[in-house]
Amino acid sequence: MNINKIIHIAIFSIILCGFSYASPILLKFYDSAERPLQNELIARSSAIVSGYIEEIKLWKLQSPDGKSEDDIINFFKSRPEVKYCYKSRQRHAFFTPNDTNYGSQWGLTSSNGINMENAWNTSFGLSSVIIAVIDTGVDYNHPDLKNKMWKSPKGYYGWDFVGNDNDPADDNGHGTHVSGIAAAETNNAEGIAGVAVNPRIMALKVLDSEGSGHECDEVEAIMWAVRNGARVINMSFGSNSYDPAESEACSYAFEKGVFIAAASGNDNFPAVSYPAALSTTFAVGAVNESGDRCSPSDWGTGHGSNYGPQLDVLAPGNDIMSTVPNTNPGGASNDNYDIWDISGYLPESGTSMACPFVAGLASIIFSIRPDYGPE
Repeated sequence: MNINKIIHIAIFSIILCGFSYASPILLKFYDSAERPLQNELIARSSAIVSGYIEEIKLWKLQSPDGKSEDDIINFFKSRPEVKYCYKSRQRHAFFTPNDTNYGSQWGLTSSNGINMENAWNTSFGLSSVIIAVIDTGVDYNHPDLKNKMWKSPKGYYGWDFVGNDNDPADDNGHGTHVSGIAAAETNNAEGIAGVAVNPRIMALKVLDSEGSGHECDEVEAIMWAVRNGARVINMSFGSNSYDPAESEACSYAFEKGVFIAAASGNDNFPAVSYPAALSTTFAVGAVNESGDRCSPSDWGTGHGSNYGPQLDVLAPGNDIMSTVPNTNPGGASNDNYDIWDISGYLPESGTSMACPFVAGLASIIFSIRPDYGPE
């Protein structure tokens, strides 16, 4: 596979208030607007500041009780000092439910998979290379993942941007499945083999129990990953809309040497979803066991791997066996969103599953050639 599009990410400085919010407002001024003027306009808008990301100069605002979000947004849009202002849009995991029987790990071994045995003959990768999985969290106690987790100096496995705490536990199962594909413990007589034998997993939770989340949490998670040393980021989620804050975060990231693998989407569209459609990410589509692009014949009516000129690579994405919680995460209001099995393993399908194959391979490449950049 030609993995030569590498992403560089920068450090975010995050100021968080202790309240929850449903749909934050994202605001950016032109550089010509001095900070005192920015503060004055925010005060005049009646908006509450919930955060500020220094590196890309992005404000996070909340509407106070009795004030509509649209009124605040329209106020800022009327000002010539404002570059953009809009509601933080939702992101969704690209998981396609599949009820087939347990399968083997054809994605690692098949001629239509990634031929991982040959890669392992070259390198197992280094434990110093970190893969940040930005998703629903990770079951960090899973027997095939517990020894592969990154820990911060304070002992955190990552961060929960949904609950704003240091426990990125998975209450859905999607992030655990993705993590196992990328880097489950290998050669331990347990469960499955991950692509990356030695690289470790950083768990960053931005999607809730039903696999949905906000762009603002995604942006903060990208910066958190870089600030804490991730070299690879996996994002198995997205939307069909272009959003400037997400684009700026990925562009800023591109300059700092971090590779972002992003799933192309499961809508069977001839266009790649965002953030995979950005030039600063590596767009990953899915193939089946025959080496063909996954289509409605694989995933059902209306589902298939998105494709088009922005797609960078195809990876295995049909009936992919990986780790899941062995008890019901219980977070979703609809049990169809909970991915779990008493065995701790299930086959699942989607570009979400294809994406971590590429993230795992990227971590091995960076282990061998840490000097590699986006070229």
